[in-house]
Amino acid sequence: MIKHFLNHQWLQFRRSASFERELGITIFIWIMGIFALVSIISLAAALPRILYEIPQINDPIVFINEVLIYYFLGELLIRYFIQKVPALDIQPYLNLPITRSSVSNFLIGKSLISIFNIVAILLLAPFAFQALEPRFGSIVIAYWLGSIFFLSLCLHFFNILFKKKLEDMPWVWAVIILLAAGNYVLTVYLDTNLFAPFASVFQSALTSPILLISTIALFIGLLLLTLKYFRENLYLEELGDAASANVETYSEKLSFLGKSSIYNTLMLQEIKMIFRHKRTRSVMLLSLIFVGYGLIFFGEDNYSGSKGFYVFLGIFMSGLFTINYGQFFWSWNTNQLDFFFTKPLAVQTWLKSRYRLLLIACIITTLLCVPYVYFGWDVLFLILAGSLYNIGINIPLMIRFSLWGPKAIDLNKGAFMNYQGTGAAQWLMGIPLLAGPYVIYIPVSSFFGYMPAISAIAVCGILGFTLRDYFIKLIAQKLAKVKYKLIHDLTL
Repeated sequence: MIKHFLNHQWLQFRRSASFERELGITIFIWIMGIFALVSIISLAAALPRILYEIPQINDPIVFINEVLIYYFLGELLIRYFIQKVPALDIQPYLNLPITRSSVSNFLIGKSLISIFNIVAILLLAPFAFQALEPRFGSIVIAYWLGSIFFLSLCLHFFNILFKKKLEDMPWVWAVIILLAAGNYVLTVYLDTNLFAPFASVFQSALTSPILLISTIALFIGLLLLTLKYFRENLYLEELGDAASANVETYSEKLSFLGKSSIYNTLMLQEIKMIFRHKRTRSVMLLSLIFVGYGLIFFGEDNYSGSKGFYVFLGIFMSGLFTINYGQFFWSWNTNQLDFFFTKPLAVQTWLKSRYRLLLIACIITTLLCVPYVYFGWDVLFLILAGSLYNIGINIPLMIRFSLWGPKAIDLNKGAFMNYQGTGAAQWLMGIPLLAGPYVIYIPVSSFFGYMPAISAIAVCGILGFTLRDYFIKLIAQKLAKVKYKLIHDLTL
């Protein structure tokens, strides 16, 4: 049966209308993968010598066990963004005498053939044989490397289950963000690391096989859970119900918007679209994650002599979702623009509803950034000024610039490492959005100082907000000229 599955997948790939393009992409990915593999092997060979040459490291073995938890957290993060969930077009098999277990076993087995599952062993095996073997013996190497290998496999199945069952739950992301922020605050200000106890856990593998046995048991448990999930959710009807349940729950809570005005009704439709599709949900979740971006810079003295850098942070931090979502303003409605343009609805009304959505998103992001006041009132003022500039200047600019060469987007694909819909316009759009405030900041700060320059940025944002109806009118006039080309370009 496995041979038939593999043959069918090869025929599906070979007979695809975009076979040449997909083949080129596959070859490029393999070349980059080989290059990364060679780099990992080279780093692994040099790792023991590097660690022994660093004077601050007293015992390289203890040091490696202390940083292993951060390696696995980084691996989990990379797996989430890059590793794909095993998938198979099961519709052709539904009326055939093929058991769900066979399909599930094939999917899980195929997913195990991944470079991610051997990176940890490739990276740490040379260190184990050079540093551990002389002191602890070969059996300890088996305990230690075996624990690391099975823990990596546990991350493999945890990532699959997370993407299938937990990815769409906002409270999960809230917990992750709170844990990351809490650990950062505890480490920097209280010298307490929540992940420090894991060092002793990995250190215990040098004296006992308990960690190896525990990771094997955890691996088996996650494997069985994954197989159970795939077997129970293999039919299209069951997958469809699970996929739409959360969307209806979220949209029902916002249904009051559709009872107030036509603007809010259209905005509610767009919110439903955001929750319903993977690409838009990914953009929303990534924007929430990057709320913690300021922790890298605020409170540090690295940029105390370059206040201009903070202007970028103010614009970026307050407009995370607005910028990420607004640059594909028209592409989100791929295959739907003809529906809007054939309705008895003024174009300006439709534009104003989308403007309100981006404005509310900018306000919410700004509120999430309010805790940065911990680093000073000037930081909060900077974020508020950036928010005003985004609302008054950047949002109309994004709506207008996004008319320049928009491309169709498949909304059911994730956002990370997905450049569909991205063209020269999206790259060039970032120049006026992020560099525009410096046209105001540089001359004002040269004559009057930092705070007056930030105030000038805020004032320009307020002026732009008062002229929003005029900007929308100009955009509507341009849209009337290019709407047919726009519908053609945004049809998959």
